[in-house]
Amino acid sequence: AAKWPGAYAIIGPEASAAGLDATGFVRDLEGGLERQEVLDDYRVALETYGNMALGIPLMVVNKGYPLVGALPLEMYRRVVQRALEQQD
Repeated sequence: AAKWPGAYAIIGPEASAAGLDATGFVRDLEGGLERQEVLDDYRVALETYGNMALGIPLMVVNKGYPLVGALPLEMYRRVVQRALEQQD
């Protein structure tokens, strides 16, 4: 039995609109494809950033600027700009 019986009806059209094979996408979702890789990435994030890694999304800029949670676009711009300036 499917883990998420309505997944295809909800996700399938979105996957198709993004140019993906909708049937394959839902099959992989149901099958847990890449699950271990996601869990491994999460473990590394917890080890590296501690409790900051509990927010979703977590985006790290230039290996040093973690952005956690839904933030205003301007915050992303400032952090990326700061990282670019430090590369010079």
